[in-house]
Amino acid sequence: MRSLVTALIVVVVATACSASAPTTASPTVSPSPAGADLLTALRARGSLIVAIRVSAPPAGVQQQDVAHAQKRALEAAIASALTLRILGANARVDFKELGRDRAGLVERGEADLAMTFAETTGNVAFSLPYAAGGVVLVVKGSSRATEARALAGQTIAATTMGEINANEIAQAFLRDKGITATLSPMPGLSAAFAALDAGQVAAVIGDRTGIAVLQHGRAEPVRVIAEVASRPYAIAMRKDATALRAAVNSALADLTASGEIPRLAGTAGFPYESP
Repeated sequence: MRSLVTALIVVVVATACSASAPTTASPTVSPSPAGADLLTALRARGSLIVAIRVSAPPAGVQQQDVAHAQKRALEAAIASALTLRILGANARVDFKELGRDRAGLVERGEADLAMTFAETTGNVAFSLPYAAGGVVLVVKGSSRATEARALAGQTIAATTMGEINANEIAQAFLRDKGITATLSPMPGLSAAFAALDAGQVAAVIGDRTGIAVLQHGRAEPVRVIAEVASRPYAIAMRKDATALRAAVNSALADLTASGEIPRLAGTAGFPYESP
């Protein structure tokens, strides 16, 4: 009888692990070696290990990134959809949560994919972008400013916390444009918008997605007058995983063409813009 119970337990555990719903990665699961045969190895394993932002950010982070929950929800949904399309209906996705440098997990061989944004740094390759993202310059709807140069001599709030330090990017942007303005560092968009509404600053430079989230319910909407830096949402993977990258890009193209990515974004509350 004892051996029968043990056997039943093994069957139940095996059945649960074959479900297609996302699960937290087990410490015993490790990615396959990189190379031309990586996609074949992943299909044999029946799972993708995906680095993703944490589900419950530390205290204060939610205030720094007002769109954290929406970004995480969309990334999880896309990772799950990709897993099913690339590996098959019985495959699963194992999430590895990390606040920052998720692409670093791919570089170190601890994850197969990383949900992040495309940039030029790091020893990884990126998929096609699936949503617009980055840093923008906004003013109140009633402002007469229509371009960045109109803010010369004024004070601009720029966020310092979150995945993208908009304050550092803003300094380079103003310098390159030859614009002399005072940057007022703010810990997050909520503080920056409060300063804008109080008339303490003339504009805000910050996360494009977070600004779109904060638009809802505002008495006076803000208006984008410049794109400061483009950081579209994309998926990082190893540079030599060419077959995997082709499969990811093909799946993303299908999801975009079918309208599935905008639909997933709507469910996640993510303010989707085409990349």
